[in-house]
Amino acid sequence: MRWTCTAAAISALIVICCSTPALANPIYSPGFVWDRQADWTPGTPGIPPVGNPDDDALGSPVWSYEYQANVPRAADLDTTDGVTPWYQRPTTGLLNWFQEAPPTQPAWGTGPMVRQDYMWTVSGGGSGTTVTYTPVVRWQNPLLVPAVVRLDGSFAAKVTDGNPQHAGEGDIDFAIARVPAGGGTPEPIYTWYQRNVQKGNNEFSVSLPSPLTVSVDPGDSIIWTVISKPAYGDISTMASVTDDFTITLQSPGHKPINYITGETLDGGFSAGQLAISDTCSVYIDAPIEETHEGATMSLTATLARDDSAGGLAKGIFDAGTLTITDAGGQDILVAALDSLVLSELSPGANILAGEGLLTATGGYYADSFADGVQLVQISFSIPGGLDDFAADFTAVSNLTVSPIPEPASLLLLAGGVVALLRRRR
Repeated sequence: MRWTCTAAAISALIVICCSTPALANPIYSPGFVWDRQADWTPGTPGIPPVGNPDDDALGSPVWSYEYQANVPRAADLDTTDGVTPWYQRPTTGLLNWFQEAPPTQPAWGTGPMVRQDYMWTVSGGGSGTTVTYTPVVRWQNPLLVPAVVRLDGSFAAKVTDGNPQHAGEGDIDFAIARVPAGGGTPEPIYTWYQRNVQKGNNEFSVSLPSPLTVSVDPGDSIIWTVISKPAYGDISTMASVTDDFTITLQSPGHKPINYITGETLDGGFSAGQLAISDTCSVYIDAPIEETHEGATMSLTATLARDDSAGGLAKGIFDAGTLTITDAGGQDILVAALDSLVLSELSPGANILAGEGLLTATGGYYADSFADGVQLVQISFSIPGGLDDFAADFTAVSNLTVSPIPEPASLLLLAGGVVALLRRRR
């Protein structure tokens, strides 16, 4: 089959992409919420930890429960002494699942402990130079692109435990920080402290400031953690934080993309309606390749006018949509078709080609197609020929959408070998 120069270039790319499939990545749309209480899944005792990290609602292992050992007591939020704050220090490792954790509720860890809505820290006694353990809750950005997230919620902190051998007063320091991917110094997002807190029921409830938005790159993480120490002396102390935080995706950043393609899609033309829709494997060619098995690609358009003449078929279409959805129902790309022209290239060529206008309106990759008016091109091979749009036909086709830079547009190609079986009314 012969193509125009543009179509040939895209067709060649399709061959390459089909030879290097990649695993699917979950589609996170703006408004998606990560909630560690809702995402919480009990673990299983074992080394290494079983169930830590924990998954979010889409199956990505975003939550990890970690600890720091032997942190200096002076590593609090007061940096005038030159000591690096505890939250800017590396963690020692992942907490193990402790089935018999008090008070009768299993948790990650024993010394530092993280439960579904709660964490505690304990500072050692004796020499009084180190905090024995500090807990760290970590959320790691699962998106493959930069994003903006919003933190909401509150926490309650107190010096806890009825053990008379523990200090009656303690200091509590709490921090939320962004940790760059691959290392780097954690950057404070929000910090809070309270000094000389009486043990017992003296609890401090704190709401996060709103809005509290954070920009995160792929692989970045957000941690929250607490440290405590006795207000005086060398007696050990314990502090707890009950946390109720959510992380909401505000907007994923621009996602560089070359094209999105699906193959062997059933469709056709009937009663004035062009419709192509089928379940397929959708491949996304981008810096990090993706393949979404069981996805759906659909294209619809309404015939506004049949301008066929002299044995050449030509149809003017409008009022259509393009939708690409993954197997879980998340929209990859949604676009409104404003106009489309399909015409036979030459007498006897048996090829319908077209172009039109299409505007991205939604979906995870919408921003990749968001600049300016978008162009659509379609090509069909018709073995039996076509004189006009008075005839119905069915089709098996390949569809590719590709942004065209400056202005960004959609190049839609029904490529490969397309079998159209003509059906006369």
